[in-house]
Amino acid sequence: MVLTKYYRAQYCRRALAAGASLLAISAVAHAGDNEVKVTLYSGVDYSSGDYGAALDTEIFYVPVSAKATIGEWSFRVSSGYINIKGPGGVIGGGDGGVIVAPDRRNMQVVEESGIGDTYFTLTYSPVFKNGDIFLDLSTKVKAPTASETKGLGTGKMDVTVKADISKFIGPVLPFASLGYRFVGQPGSFALNDTWIASAGAAYYFSSKASIGASYDYREAASSLAEDSKEIFAYFDVKATKKWGIVFYGVAGLSDGSPDFGGGVQLKMRTY
Repeated sequence: MVLTKYYRAQYCRRALAAGASLLAISAVAHAGDNEVKVTLYSGVDYSSGDYGAALDTEIFYVPVSAKATIGEWSFRVSSGYINIKGPGGVIGGGDGGVIVAPDRRNMQVVEESGIGDTYFTLTYSPVFKNGDIFLDLSTKVKAPTASETKGLGTGKMDVTVKADISKFIGPVLPFASLGYRFVGQPGSFALNDTWIASAGAAYYFSSKASIGASYDYREAASSLAEDSKEIFAYFDVKATKKWGIVFYGVAGLSDGSPDFGGGVQLKMRTY
């Protein structure tokens, strides 16, 4: 089914969760369908990069997410466990990417871990009559549940608005996204609001397997960092009617990105 293919592609685009993050996955939306459909997600994610510093920062993230869809609307809540090991100037990770802050730890390697920030995403996905053009309009709010003291988060709320568009051309699904992130201001240093964008394509071998790649861009929130530019590639398999798995990798193209990363994401439908 074409709609099923599209929403599985949504799951695989790291741009829809750029920077090692929890990848978004949508249940199939049908116009006039009032059944609530719930899907659960988890996985593991690892990335490593110097982000312009003398020492590398390693980030290990275990995302947990749940999404409910009814008709053309969906609501997702996501968070996870995060572990950061590095010189202390890299903050956060997970669904919101990283922020480079003034180094307050004199380049000593430290390791911190705990619960990451929590994200609430509301998405409207209108169904068009021709059936092969897809649009998502979403608003994502970050609740600052990650520890600011440990450097796992900024301690402030962020809001992101974003539009995603895709169209099937045979078995190929080109896609693009554009968004803007309103960044909360920590008390100890200044941050800027940022643009985010992505473009790529997926290829479907069948309704159960696909591959894809994208170029992902995120404007730096801090004047101490470069803009994030990276290539993301994945292999997606629908193992059973209810279970799916994605293997993915990331290659950074700037000091604002990890040098490399990768992970596995799992999906379980409850319907």
